[in-house]
Amino acid sequence: MSHTVKVSVELRDREVLELARERCKLPAFKEGRHDLFQGQHKGLALQLPGWSYPVVIKPESGEAVYDNYGEKWGKQVELDRLCQAYALEAGTREFQRQGFEVLEEQPQATGDVRLVATAY
Repeated sequence: MSHTVKVSVELRDREVLELARERCKLPAFKEGRHDLFQGQHKGLALQLPGWSYPVVIKPESGEAVYDNYGEKWGKQVELDRLCQAYALEAGTREFQRQGFEVLEEQPQATGDVRLVATAY
């Protein structure tokens, strides 16, 4: 039986964030207050490739705060890649919690990724 699920991501789980960061081969998070163009924000900062300012993730609210100036200071695709990695890691954990094993990830032409899982 097949099920299709659309995922909306709130970046709340620090352990899953770390797995997503590793999956994307990004530098370590830095916790604290961080400067963006429009002020300071407290949270977990991550410097994405080609970005002038870090993305600051606030796990308590699940939001990511960033300033990429309409992609002049950083390409949105880099943040989207992190969010997709987070969704895949969180989805895999949820499958496992419910007694399923993820067998493979199948990238789709649309950019989506299909997780193929089976019951243990």
